[in-house]
Amino acid sequence: MTRDNSRPNRRQGGRRGAQNPTSACARETCRTTLDAEFAALRADPPDPVTAVLRIADTAVALHADHPHLHALFAGFATRTPGGVAAVDALREDCTREVAFHLSRRPGGEDPGELARTVVHAVDGLLHHSPAAADVQRARIRTLARLLEPAVPG
Repeated sequence: MTRDNSRPNRRQGGRRGAQNPTSACARETCRTTLDAEFAALRADPPDPVTAVLRIADTAVALHADHPHLHALFAGFATRTPGGVAAVDALREDCTREVAFHLSRRPGGEDPGELARTVVHAVDGLLHHSPAAADVQRARIRTLARLLEPAVPG
């Protein structure tokens, strides 16, 4: 019996054209999209908080198609050495880019540590508290208020 390939099976994501968020193709799309945003922000840097928001918004957009599915697969991606390495490298690159932009703002906080906190917070929102893209963007803007320089008082 031959298989009807016009109907996707569960492994194909349950619908035609769906991409498993942990697949190599999805990771490459994520990497390419983020690298393009990183380059654009370095070429013409906006104010630091805007740069951080653009990076976060790019991450939200990459998770917008099926936020709950991304959350589910996030746990599976880190169960193989290759998956762990890919996720760790992506987090480190995001942290480095966020730190670059945060280092341009006034204030005494360590930009590397603050960047790591921001990246892990956004990662937590996307993978452990999935929601629609507009909800995630609103949550990230609430988080971004912590990046504004403190007003002496």
